Amino acid sequence: MTSQRDQDNLQRIQAGDTQALAELYDRFTPWLFPVALKMLGRAADAEDAIHDTWIHVWRRAATYDPRRGTVAAWLATVARARALERRRAQGASAVPITQRSSPSPDADSVHNSVYELDPRQLEVLELSYFQGLTQGEIGARLEMSSEDVRATTYMALTHLRDLLPPGEWM
Repeated sequence: MTSQRDQDNLQRIQAGDTQALAELYDRFTPWLFPVALKMLGRAADAEDAIHDTWIHVWRRAATYDPRRGTVAAWLATVARARALERRRAQGASAVPITQRSSPSPDADSVHNSVYELDPRQLEVLELSYFQGLTQGEIGARLEMSSEDVRATTYMALTHLRDLLPPGEWM
């Protein structure tokens, strides 16, 4: 859950406060790095994607809109976009969630919880988060409407949140 402090840090970043950036970096990088690593497969590439993420945050903190979600969700979206850009530039192939190794206890919880998802929910998350497909592309591949893709994604993420131990869902 986003704290008021996270939102305050983003406002301070807009004003050029490097300490505020350092606070968010320390809080969220351990959570963002495994996501980038899973998407890219190599630590060096994941480090570059996370570096690009924090540059984006420094330059574009004003684009965060608290009405659209938490600071954690915004940062995850930024990190995912930077990792996808890097992967597309390299032409790397995706590795499905179920074939990945877990780099941390938090990732173990997520990895184990993934097996509790409906197979269709898992497939939609893999196509979206790890293959970088748009909702339209997922819909075409799975013969679903974009609305059904959105609903399936929402249900899957809600289900994961409910399955994870308290404190492991940001």
